[in-house]
Amino acid sequence: MRPFPFDQQTEAGYVGPEWQERTGVAQLAQVLFRKAEDQFLMLAFYGDGSGEHGNGPFVVAGYLADSIDWFHLECDWERELKKSPSIRYFKARECVLRQQGNGSKEFSGEFFGWTTDAVRRKCTAMAQVLESYSPRMVAICSPMHWDVYHGVVGDDVFRQVFWTPYLFCAHGAIELALKKSNEQFKLYRGPVAFVFDTESAQLDADTRQHYDLAPNHLPSDLRSRCGSLTFTDDIKFPMLQPADFLAWSIRAQRAGQESPWVDTIFTNFAGGSHEIIMRPARLREIIRDTEDKFHKEYPDWKSQQVSLKARKKKK
Repeated sequence: MRPFPFDQQTEAGYVGPEWQERTGVAQLAQVLFRKAEDQFLMLAFYGDGSGEHGNGPFVVAGYLADSIDWFHLECDWERELKKSPSIRYFKARECVLRQQGNGSKEFSGEFFGWTTDAVRRKCTAMAQVLESYSPRMVAICSPMHWDVYHGVVGDDVFRQVFWTPYLFCAHGAIELALKKSNEQFKLYRGPVAFVFDTESAQLDADTRQHYDLAPNHLPSDLRSRCGSLTFTDDIKFPMLQPADFLAWSIRAQRAGQESPWVDTIFTNFAGGSHEIIMRPARLREIIRDTEDKFHKEYPDWKSQQVSLKARKKKK
């Protein structure tokens, strides 16, 4: 184990105006210290989802690493964001040329008005930051095609509980991250903290409820690894931005679109790139085991009164 570098220099990094509405890795870790010399190691998985509604592949993906590496990555990630031409944050969907009302094609958000070459150079630079940490991190991917989802869930009550493939993909990503924490982080035997980019109030709440029932579907050697589950915005918590980049890149590749950085940030990742395929038989097992326990655990959950159409509007 290594001492967490929480000192005056670390604290000074969070005094800028950009941190007034954001939270950094060291700020989260601060409450766990008794003194700066304490040896500290906490595993964390930061994940995000990507997928068109009802069509093509859906992906939940992210990275697993200890908090010290997350802190150092955060410092380098922020440094690269600020390099000229600078951006305040990184969102992969803003790197895509989209048709405008006047017929022209433009990038959006932080990349609005940029040239294609400039966007590619910035994305490549951000990908290289991730690559530099790849020997100490693990890349996780949990994909599902919407056709598979529709074929398993159908149109009955199961769709009320599992109303989006995100719930299956998030479960898969969590299970795979727990397995890899046992295999590749053997010095640390405590729980894994899970942080996901917020999707919607309804989906975040349902994902949490499904996570509370996750031990029902996990082997005993993984149950004790289930730590906290948190949802936050990837602009307010910058270390969710790498997960956004990863999930978007994998989904784009699986959809047959250009994905120039997927090899750098996933396929050839030095710490390992791991994918869990949720087979139909496994999905049916989760559905069967969950439905009864879900309603017993959450008797006030109004699944029967909330239609699928209403849920779609909330998302």
